[in-house]
Amino acid sequence: MYFILVDLHAHKDTREILGRLNRCYPFPEDDVQRGVHQYLGPINRRIVKAAAEALERAMRSGLES
Repeated sequence: MYFILVDLHAHKDTREILGRLNRCYPFPEDDVQRGVHQYLGPINRRIVKAAAEALERAMRSGLES
């Protein structure tokens, strides 16, 4: 897994971020909100599943050595 950490030197407003996320559910009203549904739904599930499978393969491979 690769992670990218970025400091944007910007103010973070957690309440604003959570408020915007909450407005996306349960029914998205625009393309941005539909994108949030995709990235936090099926796309996220696919990434997590692939990562879990890769970890399982790595663990099995390590046990077989």
